[in-house]
Amino acid sequence: MRIALDFDATYTLDPGFWDWFIEEAKGANHEVILATYRHEVHDAHPLIDELKKRIPVYFTDGKAKKPFLEGLGIDKSGLLALKDV
Repeated sequence: MRIALDFDATYTLDPGFWDWFIEEAKGANHEVILATYRHEVHDAHPLIDELKKRIPVYFTDGKAKKPFLEGLGIDKSGLLALKDV
């Protein structure tokens, strides 16, 4: 299963929990990605920099996440969205 996690008001509310969740999900052979409305350069954040070392991070620069990910060829079947991806 692929799990899409939002950054603002999801990951940022409890980074320790989400770090644990990410490792548990990966340990169970699930893929975790981060999809954020942020711009990669103008909306940089140190927590995102750390996440990029562990999971794929997609910056939509204000675009709707689901169509953005589909445009990249990321199959949405089996996608579990945590927040409005």
